[in-house]
Amino acid sequence: MPELTMAEIGYKKHLKVELFPTIWCPGCGIGTIMMQLAIVLEEMSLDETNTVIVTGIGCTGRMGSYLKHESVYTLHGRTLPVAEAIKTVRESGVTVAARVSPQNAAELTPDLIAAGIEILVVQGTPSGATPT
Repeated sequence: MPELTMAEIGYKKHLKVELFPTIWCPGCGIGTIMMQLAIVLEEMSLDETNTVIVTGIGCTGRMGSYLKHESVYTLHGRTLPVAEAIKTVRESGVTVAARVSPQNAAELTPDLIAAGIEILVVQGTPSGATPT
């Protein structure tokens, strides 16, 4: 068995484990995405004092409720503008934008870099054309 890194051991401190199990359906990938985000936050030494999570509506928007970070639940399609506004007014810290479709992420990457959004969580929605 490979050794676990400190991030893999310590990532749970970013989660409100008292709220588990989550509301997401069994087999949904959002919980896995949230755990990976917690690992990234740990690896980057980010905590609730220097990070804001910005989420949209729907199931992914609940991610902010399970993380011990400041979070903003935005209107549909407004995750990136709100994240950019938060980044603009904050003097320091990291802004995480969660819930951006894969189609929009490629188009928005230059704008995200210009806005200083450090972490972007992209969650796709499978369709009938999604390979299995």
